[in-house]
Amino acid sequence: MDKGEGAGSQEREKSPIKKRSEPKVNVKEQIKIETKEKEEEKRQEESGVVFRKFDEEKRLVLEYSAEKQTRWSFIQAIFGFGFLTTLFYVLFLILLYCLYQLIWNGSLYHIAVVLILLSTSLYPSQSPWQGFIDLPIWQSLCEYMSFKITIEKKKKIAADGTVSYVDWYRDPTVSNAEADNEKDYNKQFIFVEFPHGVIPFGFVLSTTAVQKIWPGLKLEGAIASALFKLPLVSHLCHWLGTRSASSHTIYDTLNRGHSVGILAGGVAELFLTNREQEKVYFKKRKGIIKIAISKGVPLVPVYYFGQTQLYDFIGFPVLSRKLRGAMCFFYGRWFSPVPIQHPVTMVVGVPMELKQILDPTPEQIDEVHGEFIKRLKQLFDEHKTQFGWADKQLEIV
Repeated sequence: MDKGEGAGSQEREKSPIKKRSEPKVNVKEQIKIETKEKEEEKRQEESGVVFRKFDEEKRLVLEYSAEKQTRWSFIQAIFGFGFLTTLFYVLFLILLYCLYQLIWNGSLYHIAVVLILLSTSLYPSQSPWQGFIDLPIWQSLCEYMSFKITIEKKKKIAADGTVSYVDWYRDPTVSNAEADNEKDYNKQFIFVEFPHGVIPFGFVLSTTAVQKIWPGLKLEGAIASALFKLPLVSHLCHWLGTRSASSHTIYDTLNRGHSVGILAGGVAELFLTNREQEKVYFKKRKGIIKIAISKGVPLVPVYYFGQTQLYDFIGFPVLSRKLRGAMCFFYGRWFSPVPIQHPVTMVVGVPMELKQILDPTPEQIDEVHGEFIKRLKQLFDEHKTQFGWADKQLEIV
């Protein structure tokens, strides 16, 4: 073996990306897997969750329909969306009015109102609050958007070359003795989700559906730190089980044995939102990649089809950068804050396994980053046709 070949072999050994193994299965094992899948489907159906086979390569695990939505549920959804979208602006106007009264009239009453509102972000709040997550309003919002969740299956090749697909996830509450090897995933994940959209309602609704899909999975969302400094908004974020998207907080979440879901594009991706094109901001987002490698946690690509179709908007990116917040004007249905009634489907890809490297080099981070982008594009391309987007291309900037 020459030196060049030896060096190449050494580099491959140091790669943080785990090669996909193709375990051999026999007929008895395949029958056992299919039997357990049927039992799992029956259990999920009995719990009230739509959990049916979409096709052999993926599974539709959660489905709501706007066509079946009652009038009362529709009214709840309208008021729910209106409240969530206008809360920030109402608070902003209240604070602005109080500051005006303070400056021009020297009103101590109004400064007291400002201090009380700002201090609410310091009050301790429960995270997550299951009672809040279980409120009927969330189902109404899901029905309004015909919200669906589809999870891809893991590909397996049998000894005779036969291709089959199995679920890579399982209920973490099931003991290891009861679970087959392919579903023995009582561990952590980092769900890297796209796109942000004007308001990431798909991401919000998914936080209320996690326990229906993965009972027992300890998952925390990572969102903009600025939201936790806002009156009342910080409590809503905590109640939904989200925390700051800072690297320190993400490390802390993983160290506690929990999984993380993050909209990696952040506010920068908001200004790429376009109902005619699908763009995500990820070329420079390598921090979450470094965290995943250093902890050896699998990366899971997630795409929300339809999330960019909910609003039209005019953005002010320069002003937003100066104020460190999303400054934009948007409108949806009836030129109101209520989103356009467009189906939103969350598609979850197969985890990208990583070898743990405590202090990864820039080259290793770039390798994983490039492979993840490749898998994200593949996820988009494999599913876009069913949403009528056959001609659309995913642009990553």
